Amino acid sequence: MNHLPIERFYFVTFIILAIILSGLYLLPLLYPFIIGLILAMIIHQPVTALQHRLLLPRWLAIILWLLLLISIITGIMILLITQAILELSTLSSKLLVSIDRFIHQMNQQLQSSEWLQWMEQLEQILTGFSPQLQETVQGNLGELLTSLGNSLKNLISAIFGQLVKFVAVIPNATSTFFIAILSTFFIALDYDKLRDRLHRMLPAERMMNIQLVYNDLRQALFGFFRAQFKLVSVTALLIMVGLLFLQVEHAFTIGMMMGMIDFIPYLGVGVIMLPWILISFIENDYTMVMGLSILFGIVVLVRQFMEPRIMATTIGLNPLITLIALFVGLQLFGFWGLMIGPILYVILLSLWKAGIFHEVWSYIRNG
Repeated sequence: MNHLPIERFYFVTFIILAIILSGLYLLPLLYPFIIGLILAMIIHQPVTALQHRLLLPRWLAIILWLLLLISIITGIMILLITQAILELSTLSSKLLVSIDRFIHQMNQQLQSSEWLQWMEQLEQILTGFSPQLQETVQGNLGELLTSLGNSLKNLISAIFGQLVKFVAVIPNATSTFFIAILSTFFIALDYDKLRDRLHRMLPAERMMNIQLVYNDLRQALFGFFRAQFKLVSVTALLIMVGLLFLQVEHAFTIGMMMGMIDFIPYLGVGVIMLPWILISFIENDYTMVMGLSILFGIVVLVRQFMEPRIMATTIGLNPLITLIALFVGLQLFGFWGLMIGPILYVILLSLWKAGIFHEVWSYIRNG
């Protein structure tokens, strides 16, 4: 029986760890160019078709396709932001009116005879306690009020902190966007040359392995976006039907907007539904509170149930393995792990199909 040569095992382990650490270090520095490479791969065939059909220079065909992509992305963002501002302004005005109404009701309640009678009874009960117990109760009440005040301050500070972070991200996001577009242009311009150079540098067997990994990864990427589109469509449809049942005005517009917001990282439908439920509660509209709460729970449960199944069918993976990849990716990378987890699994599966793991194992065993 052959034993594992410990030196080769340590060497392979060191190389794998070096690749992983290098990737983690270089990814924040190179991700605009990685985005550019992915976009160049996506538009390569349409650019080539446009170039040959209209007899255009390649650079002009690339610019036309990039302008089309930028126009679509910009249009969607403008639509989302405009609709979000309109809805949030409506919600904020309703919230202010509801808070004023709530404060007015509280003032009326505090001046009512029932409240004054209850306070007199509480005062009589407290006077019957020992002085030490009275000080303890008063101290606890003071700490409760102080804690509520500090919680309000922390909430306001957190909101402003998030706004500051969002504003600070805008310049970096803008520069990243333009760098990604420029890198897309230059990579797409020399796409065939770069591919031919890679073919000359690597043996035919290695190119077949790389092509296999590339095909599986492309299928996973397009499958991921198809899955997200299906999930967003289901979310929008559920919300539309639920709001129509609750007889809410503009149910179609609100459902479409929430469906698109559901695709945005770290937001989801809760950013609209939870304040809406709070406003309805303050306004004593308990029927709307129950309806919106049930609708929100249904949307969350349906999405959690369907996401691994849709991801599995569109990407072509086992549902259980997809669920594990989603969970591990979410724990390690946050929201983006929902995309990174399945993609890493696809890469590992492709490397397995290409025989890379078998070759590494053979090297460790036999040299």
